[in-house]
Amino acid sequence: MTSSAGIDSGLAHFGLGMCYLRGKGVVQDQAKAVEWFEKACEAGSRNAMFNLGVCYTQVGPWPGVYGLRSTGYDLLFMVYGVGRRVWGPGF
Repeated sequence: MTSSAGIDSGLAHFGLGMCYLRGKGVVQDQAKAVEWFEKACEAGSRNAMFNLGVCYTQVGPWPGVYGLRSTGYDLLFMVYGVGRRVWGPGF
């Protein structure tokens, strides 16, 4: 499954993030989902930016992303075209 993620593809990285987030075809792992969403953001995926923003703003089981709530809201604002630039060269 991760062979398609070896290329710099926001869509492939976003898809893997969704698989890990939902546990589809892989063991569910929110931390890995966040890693793949971060890679997809770097490749320019606005869908990944939205999902990453949601992950960062959650209080729930997101290992390693506590304390990023402000960044999460910034990402969500960027998806909707308001706020400051917070992620990647295209945003």
